[in-house]
Amino acid sequence: KSPLSKQEVGRIGEQVIIAHLQRTGMRDARPLNAKIANAPVDVVADHSAIEVKTGLVSNGASAQQWRATIGQPGKAETEALKRMSSGQKRECNQTKAAKIIERKEAKVVELARDLGKPPLKSVTMTTILNPNTRTVDVFRFEGFHLRIGWTPANLARGYVGTYRYG
Repeated sequence: KSPLSKQEVGRIGEQVIIAHLQRTGMRDARPLNAKIANAPVDVVADHSAIEVKTGLVSNGASAQQWRATIGQPGKAETEALKRMSSGQKRECNQTKAAKIIERKEAKVVELARDLGKPPLKSVTMTTILNPNTRTVDVFRFEGFHLRIGWTPANLARGYVGTYRYG
């Protein structure tokens, strides 16, 4: 009923996470991607660097997951991929996926140094947004993850609360 763009979904999810963190005592919670689109980490709060992922309650079964995406390859890489076997493509994508996590962890070290804080914890906070009811479920998982499926076990393990937004 209430279609939102991918950017709007992400913005709402991030705003909800920041509001949740501030309400639960992390008054210094703030976004990191205000000046840089697609920053490796989205939010810093207290002693944590937080990756935020948002999904829609309307996602089909195959999309019921939060995941770190590799992104669209450039022209040269697209041409190289056309010449690779499926095994080579899989290996290439696994290498790129590992670099996603490395980039996030490097940003955590940089943030700790810039903020003059002891090592920061890496955290993934996720949401499932329902634009029709204007509610959002919030979840928290320690560390950074390439993929977190919306399995009953993961949802129960990470559940923080449900909020109304907007």
